[in-house]
This record gives sequence, structure tokens and C-alpha cells, in this order.
Amino acid sequence: MNCVATSSPSTDAETDFASMRERMVQNPNDACYYLVCTNPNSLSDKVWVLYSYIPGSAVVREKMLYAASKEHLKRTLGSSLFAPRGVEASGIDDVTYAGFLEAFTISEEDKPLTENETIAREEAAASQAERSAVAKAMGVMPFSIAEDLREAVKQFSSGELTWVEMRFNAETESVTKGQCKSLPADAALGELVDAEEPRFYALSRRSSAAAAGGGDKPVLYFIFSCPDAAPVRMKMSCSTCKSTILSILGAEPYGITFDKTVNIRSPEDLDEEIKEAATEVAAPSKQKLTHAHVKPRGPKGRRKASRRPKKHIFGSLNK
Repeated sequence: MNCVATSSPSTDAETDFASMRERMVQNPNDACYYLVCTNPNSLSDKVWVLYSYIPGSAVVREKMLYAASKEHLKRTLGSSLFAPRGVEASGIDDVTYAGFLEAFTISEEDKPLTENETIAREEAAASQAERSAVAKAMGVMPFSIAEDLREAVKQFSSGELTWVEMRFNAETESVTKGQCKSLPADAALGELVDAEEPRFYALSRRSSAAAAGGGDKPVLYFIFSCPDAAPVRMKMSCSTCKSTILSILGAEPYGITFDKTVNIRSPEDLDEEIKEAATEVAAPSKQKLTHAHVKPRGPKGRRKASRRPKKHIFGSLNK
């Protein structure tokens, strides 16, 4: 995160706000944070306002990164230096002085807390912001699929290929084709996995049970490899677009339904993970093996018999 520009304070906050807004007007498509200080000449009354300007024209990845880093920025600079509320805008029309003043509105949630309560709230807010940013982008991450990858996926769907590697290019926001092969049933898979960058893989492999019984239906695995050493931005982008890739592969014209999704962090883990996943797929459902003993019902319309109390007859003592 870099400082792009600064300006000297004027005599009042409204003039400073107008100066900030003018810069937004000059750069309407640039997403950025603005830090505005009120009463800069007073040590006791000095308050900073974090103004987030994320235009609607910004790419989804950029929106996601800004949303996830806002609370981190405040914590790094010192949360106690900022106004109770931040200000957010997605277009020039949203940038008003009245909205700027709302940053100083104190609600019940913003009343003074103890030091421990403040730390707990900041940690919870940061965690929630990151989860919300990922959730918001999940399923709507726009990207294109290269033509050669489209053809490879069709071949995978028809059974011509059993291994398809998919690479996500964060710069062009596109998914391209990697290694595509028809592997033997006992091929070592770890050797095919990239150890440095996140990758998606589609694997088609016949289970041992199907092979023994002469069955021809393979088990389809969707593999997401996300090495620990990969850049954080790359990890975030790939994690975000994972569900979108699955949706695309499951729709027409591909119509691929994966039997198992496998997540790994190291190529050495893949072969063992596939063995465990194959065992789970081949194992009979516990529900099918459970036989509940239910008392059979009587004929339809039959009245339910009621148990009558036993009668105890005693001779009358007055006879």
C-alpha cells in the first residue's frame, strides 16, 4: 500500500473535504483510501476519518482486496486515532459532506469500551471483514476460460483425457490450460502437481472396486492445490474463484459432476488423499446397512385398540 498524494490542511474541515472530493472527481475510476484529519493543529481534538472510495467500475479482485484490508489499515495506524465510523462510497454521487459528518456519529456500539473489549472488537471486526470480502466475491468472480482449456474439458467429459490442469492468471483474470493427459490407473499424481503456485486439477480414475468388477464408470475428482509458499494474493484469488470454476464445469456444455473434492497444500499429499477419497466413495452408505425394526401397522381404517382397565369385583359387605 503506497501513499499517492498529500495536501496541507485548511482552516476548516469542509474545505478539506471539498479538496478531497475534487481529487475523486479527477480520478473517478481509481479505487483508494483517503485519510482526512480534523483539527490537525490540536493534539487533543485531532481525529482521522478513513474514507473508502471503491468505484463500481473497479474489478472484483480489487474490491475484494480493499474490503479485506480496511480494518488492517486502521489497526496498523492505530484504531484509537480514527472517528467512530468510517465512510464508504462507490461513486462520486455518494461523496457528500453530510455523509462525511456521519463518521462522527456515536451509537450504542461505539460507546467507550475497556481496553480488552476494544482489542476483542477489533479482532472480531477484522476477521468478519475478511470473511465477508471472500463471501461477497464467491461465485461472482468474473474470468474467461481459454479456448484450448474448453476443448480439454470437453475431452475430459467424454473420457478422452483423465487429467486436466487449470491455471488461474490473476493479471488477465482468466483460466488457462496446463498439462492434460490420459494417465494409467496406477500413475503417481504428486509429480504432476505444481509445488509453487495454486492450481486446479480434474482427475478421472476408476476405483479398485469398479476395476475388479469390470465396471467402467470412473470416479471424478476436483483437486485444489494451494501451496503454503504461494503469494497471498494468488491464494486469495484462487480460493475465491474455486466455486465458480466448479459451477462452470457442471453446466452445459460440459455437465461434469465431481464425486469428490480434494484440497491439498503439498504435491506429496495428493496420492494419499486420493486413496482416502476413493475409499470414501466406494464405501457403502451406512444408511443402507441400517435396518430399522418397525412394528407392522394394521389394515387401513382399523380402529386402534384401546387397553381396557381390569375390573376387580368385590362382594358387597352390606348384602
